[in-house]
Amino acid sequence: MSDTWRFPLYIIPITGGFVSVSDNAAGEPEQSLLVFSESAAAVLFIATFDVLSAPKALHNARELGWLLRGLQYPVTRLLLDANPQNPESSSGKLFTVEEVLRELRPDLSPWNYPVFALATDAGFVTIDGVAEDGEYLSAIALFGSPEQAEQYLLESGDQAELCPLESFEDAVIFLQGVASMVGAAALDPVVTSGRHTAKYCFSIETLLTKYLVRE
Repeated sequence: MSDTWRFPLYIIPITGGFVSVSDNAAGEPEQSLLVFSESAAAVLFIATFDVLSAPKALHNARELGWLLRGLQYPVTRLLLDANPQNPESSSGKLFTVEEVLRELRPDLSPWNYPVFALATDAGFVTIDGVAEDGEYLSAIALFGSPEQAEQYLLESGDQAELCPLESFEDAVIFLQGVASMVGAAALDPVVTSGRHTAKYCFSIETLLTKYLVRE
């Protein structure tokens, strides 16, 4: 993917959609979605034009792709890093939605990055139990935020250090490495009445073949 798209990026939600601008000089009906590389630029736009909103972060190519696929006419373009006080197309980088979608190669990860494992002296924290088919199952514990991981350690009494997986590539390498020891990954497990449970649990094979792939 081009270095143009460095995340997070920021958009500005408004009632019914997101802030976009028209090129009045060109007299065209199409509009351009405003996207900023820095949250401060989005805040400056909000302050300059008295918009009742706050910047919304897009954390990865997958989130940007979802947004662009949902845009409807007349929003057909994306304007990156325009002057927030005078956001004309000549002041930023202008792209059509179609060319951005062609360039993006989002992965299908079921989480945002970074995601966190818990490293111990003996390996990594796992949750052991029985799968729906009655088979014994050991799942590596993964967390969507440091706070969730630290809360789990507080509840479980385990001693471990956070091990961040910063990217899609990190997650693939990590799961390939633990696949011989565990059969699944449990996302955001918790301890309830002494039981270690997780709402979402994926087999390692499913993650590597269905989710941790590029579109």
